[in-house]
Amino acid sequence: MPGSGGVFREFERLQREIEELFGSLSERERSGSLGFLPAVDVLHDEAQGRVVVLVELAGVDLRGVVVELHGRALVISGERPLGESSSSCSYQQVEIERGRFRRLIHLGADVEARGARATYVDGILRIELPLARERAREGRTKVKVTGARGR
Repeated sequence: MPGSGGVFREFERLQREIEELFGSLSERERSGSLGFLPAVDVLHDEAQGRVVVLVELAGVDLRGVVVELHGRALVISGERPLGESSSSCSYQQVEIERGRFRRLIHLGADVEARGARATYVDGILRIELPLARERAREGRTKVKVTGARGR
């Protein structure tokens, strides 16, 4: 059916968005709070044959960040530490979310664990995952993060 690829691609995009929405809500329910969920962008770069995931992690010590690939799902977890505290300080305003986080990102495409790269620059974790030529096998793979370290 000519032109049907675009319809299926649009359906997959919509499905990813729905899964991300309900995944985020259920993650928050399980944790019992409206805890820290870093903002995430996912883009499919067909020309370069890769999926790129951008995660906003300013203030997070990358030594505690774990990036794992489970088939078509990417799991990113870690913690943004609590702010300054002492008996002489009191907050006037608190807007920066802190604490543990865990994001489950449905990629919507089969990707290769080999060749996965993760870099951290200016508070953004960039994960590049090559698209698989064949259907990916299920399994768990950790992705090593390189680049600027620290907070």
